[in-house]
Amino acid sequence: MKKMIDFGVNLMNEIKKDNISSISNDLTYKLLLALFPFIIFAFAVLGFLNIDGIVIIDLLSHSMPDDAMDVIYVFIDEVIDARSPTILSTSLIVTLVSTSSGFMSVIRGINKSYGLEDTRNFIVRRLISIVLVFLFVFVLTASIVIFVFGDIIENFLLSSNLSDSAIKIIFGLAAYIIVIVILALTCIIIYKLSINKKVTIMSVIPGSLVTVILWTSFSKLFNIYINNFIRYSKVYGSLASIFILMLYLKLISYSLLVGSEINALIEDKKL
Repeated sequence: MKKMIDFGVNLMNEIKKDNISSISNDLTYKLLLALFPFIIFAFAVLGFLNIDGIVIIDLLSHSMPDDAMDVIYVFIDEVIDARSPTILSTSLIVTLVSTSSGFMSVIRGINKSYGLEDTRNFIVRRLISIVLVFLFVFVLTASIVIFVFGDIIENFLLSSNLSDSAIKIIFGLAAYIIVIVILALTCIIIYKLSINKKVTIMSVIPGSLVTVILWTSFSKLFNIYINNFIRYSKVYGSLASIFILMLYLKLISYSLLVGSEINALIEDKKL
C-alpha cells in the first residue's frame, strides 16, 4: 500500500514538473483549430460517396443544438453537393498541418517524461507526427462513434431498414471490445514511435492501459451529457457543447501524457 502511495505522489510530482497540462492544452487548441477544416473534409468525402445529405441531417438533428444544425445545413448545400476536389485537398492539408503541429508538442512531452530530448530532424518528427495524427484521429473518431454517439446512432438505425441483429453487431459488446483493443494498440504505437530511444512493447503497456481506462471513462461521461443535457437550451446548449468538447479533448490529451509519465516512472524504478 505504501509503495502505491509513494508511486502516486511521485507521479503527481512528475506531472507537475513536466507541465503536461500545458502540453495537453496545446494539443487541444490544435485539434480545435483543425476541427472545422476536418469537418469540411469529412463532408466533402461524403459528397464523393454520393451519400444523401438528408440522412446526415436526420442523424445529427437528434444530438445537435438547433444553432449548430443551421451550420450543418450550409455544409450540406455547399460542401457535400459541391463535390469539389479543391475543398477536399485543401481541408485535408490544413487539418494535417494543424494537428501534426499539436502532436509534435505531445512527442516532446512524452520524451520529456523520460528525461529525453527529441534529437531527430524536423522532417522525421513531422512525418512521425502525421502518422500518429492519422492513428489518433481514427481511434478518436471510433471512440466517439461507439462510446459517445453510439446510443443516438443505434436508435436512428433502429428506425431504418437494417435488421436488429446487424445493429447489435455494430453497437454490441463486441464493438466496445474491438474499439478498446484498437485504442490500446494505438497508445502503444504512439509511445513507441514518440520516444527517442528503444523501448519494449511491455514497458509501455501499463501507461497504455491507464490511458485506455481514462479515455473510455471520459467518453462515457461525454455520452451522458450528449444524451441528457445538450438540447435543454438553445443558447446555453450551444455554448456548453463547445465547452464540453474542449474539456473532452483536453482530458483525452492529458490522459495520453499521464500514461507516458506512468511508463517512465515504472522504467525508472526498474533501473
